[in-house]
Amino acid sequence: MSLLSKQLLSEIENQWPRLGIYLRQRETVTSNVARYAGVGTENELAAPASPASVNVKVSGEMAHITIEDPQPLQRGGQYHLELATNPQFSQPHVVHLGSTRGHFVTLPTNDDNGVKHTWYARAYQQMPGSQPGAVTNHGGATPAGFQMQGATNMTPLPSTGSGTASTNGQQGGWGLGKTQFRPAPQPKRAVNS
Repeated sequence: MSLLSKQLLSEIENQWPRLGIYLRQRETVTSNVARYAGVGTENELAAPASPASVNVKVSGEMAHITIEDPQPLQRGGQYHLELATNPQFSQPHVVHLGSTRGHFVTLPTNDDNGVKHTWYARAYQQMPGSQPGAVTNHGGATPAGFQMQGATNMTPLPSTGSGTASTNGQQGGWGLGKTQFRPAPQPKRAVNS
């Protein structure tokens, strides 16, 4: 509760004690609901800390990816996994994991021309009412690539992002979103000469 809200509530309690009691109870209930939902009552929650590590184990064209996150956690946190074929994650494919810290993914071994992909993975956590936390790469500060061991040739379609990020897929690390709303993309206009 902000300082101004506390001052106003004190004034109300002095003038109308029963109304003050009722409003203080409502404030407690509202704060509890916000805490359980993972949102703030007046401001965004602080972004969660980054996970400790991201682990990858490959067999054939299946990868088992786990996230190590030993820090204290609040219920409602949601994890996001991003996969890309470059260490810059310039257009990552986002997998929303919800509350789980492990996922099996099937990835193609080669691109459409039979050239072997090198995949990269990273993860982060976000509360419904916070900004996304910082990413943790598989391999640490310098992302470590991994390759699948199958025969499928497929170049993935371009990513379309997640949450309120742009649909061009080039805003990695957005999770549920960094903004509350994203307007609909406007149609491209022809230039008349």
